[in-house]
Amino acid sequence: MRAVARWLALPLLIVTSVIGVLLAISLRLPIVPVLAAGGVLYAAIVLALERWLPYAPEWQRPKGDVPTDIAHLVVTGGLIEFATAFGLAPPAAKAIWPSSWPLVAQIALALIATELLDYWIHRLLHGPLWRFHAVHHSAPRMYWVNSWRLHPVEAVLYWCCTVAPLLVLGAPEVPLVVVWAATTVFRMVQHSNVDVRLGPLNWVLAGPELHRWHHSRDRTESEANYGNALIVWDVVFGTRRLPDRPPPLDVGLAGKPYPSAYGAQILAPFRGLP
Repeated sequence: MRAVARWLALPLLIVTSVIGVLLAISLRLPIVPVLAAGGVLYAAIVLALERWLPYAPEWQRPKGDVPTDIAHLVVTGGLIEFATAFGLAPPAAKAIWPSSWPLVAQIALALIATELLDYWIHRLLHGPLWRFHAVHHSAPRMYWVNSWRLHPVEAVLYWCCTVAPLLVLGAPEVPLVVVWAATTVFRMVQHSNVDVRLGPLNWVLAGPELHRWHHSRDRTESEANYGNALIVWDVVFGTRRLPDRPPPLDVGLAGKPYPSAYGAQILAPFRGLP
């Protein structure tokens, strides 16, 4: 049973999240409460999978990180939810988004475009904006809440540089919400302590097997696999790496200890850390 779950868990979670969002939209349900309820449901599922199918048993033990990560979840999740609700609106009359395309094509375009923008923002965050992104990499272990461990400046930057441009182009609600819901669930699993396998799909999706290397303490290993949900832009730009050995379990930041309290992490970039 576990052997089958390793291969099917992630695809099933993504497919069901997309179906659920499309069903909610077809029933004209209010989208923000639906996304929030779906987030709670899928978080519970991923948490259960971490207990039943752990990748690293030592990551199951808290390292004083839970209160900080919950604070990040509330603030970052709240910011993103608010931005999504505030930004969604009927497309402008002169929108250049190809609204006449089939829905599947619009979803694919929204995904590929946001992933390309996300890829380059992520590269910048590993360069001149590293002080803000260091908050995310300060996590001492991988588990599902890590996906929300983002400095608010980074969270707002991502939204402004990935979702907002598509809104300006007139992208309608449905493809954006589908992509947002699917990538949110994906990132939960991507950062989770669940032993999932993707096989050849590791050339398409930026799954946990790739992303664990991105959280290595060794910057020569972590400066790779920048994709949010897709790894294809890493393939295009030569930053995909999946060595033939297990990734290090000792994740986080090398060097001086990084603040562990939420407030201290928010102030850290402005104090010249790391």
